[in-house]
Amino acid sequence: MFQSLVLIILLVAFTGCELRINGAVNQAGRAELSVSGALGTKITALLRRVTAQSGAAATRPLLDAAELTTQLRAIAGIEHAEFKQKGSGGIEGQLVISKISSFIPQYIPYTLVWEEAAHSGKMMLRIDRTNGPAILALFSPDLGDYLSALMAPIATGEELTKNSYLELLNSVYNAEIAAEIAAARLKLTLTVPGEISTIRGGAYTGRQAVFDTALLDFFVLEKPLLYEIQWRQ
Repeated sequence: MFQSLVLIILLVAFTGCELRINGAVNQAGRAELSVSGALGTKITALLRRVTAQSGAAATRPLLDAAELTTQLRAIAGIEHAEFKQKGSGGIEGQLVISKISSFIPQYIPYTLVWEEAAHSGKMMLRIDRTNGPAILALFSPDLGDYLSALMAPIATGEELTKNSYLELLNSVYNAEIAAEIAAARLKLTLTVPGEISTIRGGAYTGRQAVFDTALLDFFVLEKPLLYEIQWRQ
């Protein structure tokens, strides 16, 4: 299912970690991606307690690379998927998508825009407080449970500022968990088919775009997240 494809990004991103995605997309929208991510130690311990309360086996990975690989391979449009465990709270692997624009829009219209012409192209992704919860609703209950345990506004529906959310984490849990979430980042490096002419939400050199985002922004969505690349061949 589509849920499994984005779960790898959102579960890691929304639970306090370092997530890196490097890849390239061609003019037809075919994407080759390398993904590497790991949960923070304090967040891992907290989520272990949450899963233990639900009866999950203590040895079961929070991010199960084998299960993810199997699920991704069953999705139409996935040409290749291969992931492996990276320690107790991480994963790494390769993913090839035949048409990058064919996944999110069929579930949440206008979230991801892909436009292509003979000598130019455009890709745009928008996440806000309207479509963020709608995207979250597509996933398995486990993800909602994880985010609810972290009191993430995207899961609870509360409209908090980033500072007020961190203060809440500090008061309910501790400063270490708040600090892990505050420090967590998502870094995406993407090579597109032509020279980049316009970018929003990141920086670029030639054909390579780099987006480096605080994952706290995804938790809270205090402001809409807008990422856009335009290029010409």
